[in-house]
Amino acid sequence: GLTGIDLLRKLADHNIDPCIIVITGFGSDEIHNEVEKLGAIRYFTKPFDINELADKAIALLESRANRKKYPGFRGNLGNLKMVDIIQIVCLIRQSGLLKIQSGKTSGKIYLKDGQIIHAETGNAYGEDALYNIIDWESGSFEIHDLVEPSKQTIDKSWEFLLLEQCRRKDFRNRNS
Repeated sequence: GLTGIDLLRKLADHNIDPCIIVITGFGSDEIHNEVEKLGAIRYFTKPFDINELADKAIALLESRANRKKYPGFRGNLGNLKMVDIIQIVCLIRQSGLLKIQSGKTSGKIYLKDGQIIHAETGNAYGEDALYNIIDWESGSFEIHDLVEPSKQTIDKSWEFLLLEQCRRKDFRNRNS
């Protein structure tokens, strides 16, 4: 008698870490955002390509198996700025989603082979969202492998984007 969202909430309450793929016939941005907040790694709206679903499910399970074999490190990088974190994930050629939380504000930066291809926060998308996120002073972040954006809105190199943000910040500081 539960909805899918209710089930995701129950899983979160019990600290269970499954690979969650959501399939819905009632897709909306609101539902998409809600299931992502509750831990869904991938979201499909009906009708969808069954081969794409199978490919994503296999990739997610392989990724999870690799994380168990090679778990990596977890910890707090409290003295780093967002620009430092972005440089690190780009230099290691990360692909996936960098989720950022700063107070009640959240943001997403999507990467493919170390290049930033999409960003969003609030009602901002693309470069505007990225520049917004880079300005955040503190928060938390996590990286999710194999998560792709629904669209690509950024086609400039990460180096250009970070330098442009520095230029914008300098301009704002001079004019304040």
